[in-house]
Amino acid sequence: MITRPASAAPELPYDAGTVRFLASSEETNGSWSMFEVKEMPGYKTAWHRHNERDEAFYILEGVLTMKIEDHVAQYPAGSYIVVPKGTPHGQGNFGKVPTRVLLTFTPAGFDEFFKDRVELFRTIKPGSPQFADKFNELRKKHSGHVEILGLWDIK
Repeated sequence: MITRPASAAPELPYDAGTVRFLASSEETNGSWSMFEVKEMPGYKTAWHRHNERDEAFYILEGVLTMKIEDHVAQYPAGSYIVVPKGTPHGQGNFGKVPTRVLLTFTPAGFDEFFKDRVELFRTIKPGSPQFADKFNELRKKHSGHVEILGLWDIK
């Protein structure tokens, strides 16, 4: 059983906004993980896929733009999206207000990448010359959780 009052899941800053860890890999024996991200306007992920895990998005606030394979759409608050493992996708906040998204990964593991991003942000900020190199090191460390395929645009 997992119970987590709001006060036990603080918003932690990372390079795209904030993250709240709601159910970790350790707590679920690796079955699934859940965390909430708040992504600031202008943030977008790389074009990527999760070869070993399904990813589900529930949009709490704002509008999330997603490209899944060749399909691009905007998803407002209340939308739910499941991206099956192995499916190329990217997402971003192209609006003027933050988006808040509940993410679930099955099986778990990708939450570890976000924990490392929180730690990186504590020591090096995105504008720093060292940030890109350190972020790429994290991507390599977590390459079993996510495969980076390149860049994408909304066209």
